[in-house]
Amino acid sequence: MAKQKKTSYKWLYRLIDRITKSDAPNNNYFDYYGHHVNQLSGTVDYTSVTIYKRCKFPITLLDFSFDYWTKELVLESYPDYEIRNALVDAFLECYGNIRVTDTQILETRKEYEEYINNPDEYIEDAVNDAREELKLIEMLPMGWVTKTDIDEFNKLVA
Repeated sequence: MAKQKKTSYKWLYRLIDRITKSDAPNNNYFDYYGHHVNQLSGTVDYTSVTIYKRCKFPITLLDFSFDYWTKELVLESYPDYEIRNALVDAFLECYGNIRVTDTQILETRKEYEEYINNPDEYIEDAVNDAREELKLIEMLPMGWVTKTDIDEFNKLVA
């Protein structure tokens, strides 16, 4: 079986460095390496960012916020764990240890727990898939996260 090529997110690392360390306005819209970036903030201590993949019908790629004082990264949405962890890793490179709150995972966990708690209402494959996904979710680095946490998770799912 051929090994699947990992996507490079170098642009994301550069973007996080630009967003968090520049003197650009708090409410900023710009294009960056084939992506449209919408950065909003009412204060210099906090930013909310949505990144869209530029195409005929723009697709939301990432939606997150970051509190500079508490070093808390709140993940709202992302398409897969690979880009999620690349985003967390980019913030780790800029700020060292950070606190990660993942609202998408919290919602996903509720959905899968519904399958597991009511197995008679769902087909067996769906219940088994939910169990497997919950195992993976439990391994995701959350709370106070270090670079080592991300590296260990990536090794587990490689």
